[in-house]
Amino acid sequence: MSEELHSLAAPYALDALDELERRRFESHLAQCAECREEVDTLLEVASHLVEGDTQPSSGLRASTLEMIASTPQAPPSPPSRARGGDGSAVGSPGPAAPAAAAPVPPPRRPAVPRWLLGAAAAVVLVVVAAAVVVALDDDANDDEVATVLEAPDATVFVMTSDDPAREATDLEVVHSATHDATVVVGDHVHSAGEGSTYQLWGVTPDGGMLDAGVFDADQQGEVEVPVGTPSGVAGWAVTVEPDGGSDEPSGDPVFVSRPI
Repeated sequence: MSEELHSLAAPYALDALDELERRRFESHLAQCAECREEVDTLLEVASHLVEGDTQPSSGLRASTLEMIASTPQAPPSPPSRARGGDGSAVGSPGPAAPAAAAPVPPPRRPAVPRWLLGAAAAVVLVVVAAAVVVALDDDANDDEVATVLEAPDATVFVMTSDDPAREATDLEVVHSATHDATVVVGDHVHSAGEGSTYQLWGVTPDGGMLDAGVFDADQQGEVEVPVGTPSGVAGWAVTVEPDGGSDEPSGDPVFVSRPI
């Protein structure tokens, strides 16, 4: 029973126990310093993951799950039966004629090591924390986009292209001076290509190009992202740049703006 309760430390930290298991483990936790230390460590890892920018390495989740899948699991122990004074099971009839020998049960396989359970729990915490961070970022981006689009002073710049392949693209840059914020919205936006990204530039009256950030279309060809707001901008241009963007345009714009 003690080993079974020890193994619940990781799912307890993940809040993955049912009510009965949770009560049993918390009773055990009050008496077990080792489990308290393990739970505290897992909770601390989760806290750092949520508060920071930690991301799992690309092979951590796969390698951990592979180890779990390849580690044999221990079958449950058969229930024991009480014995009477003559050695027979309680409630069973007296001595009987010799019977054929019972089949020998297969040897028990080793249980999953506790360190492996902890590693698996850490992977789950990383994945959950990353999902939470992504969801929070998405919500914040959606809120900023909506704020700019609904601003009374929103100025819309329609982006046009001389490329016939981009004629069906609807792309706009919207700026709100009140909120000092700018967003890019659009649909039917082609992918920038593998290893490439779109980069937005603010065009100054003298023709200067100021970096306003990078953006990409999703799989549906839609764009709704906040970008930077350079000062002194009279228009906008979009170029295709290597992933991460460039310090200055590396080619001619694929989109330029006209205000409406």
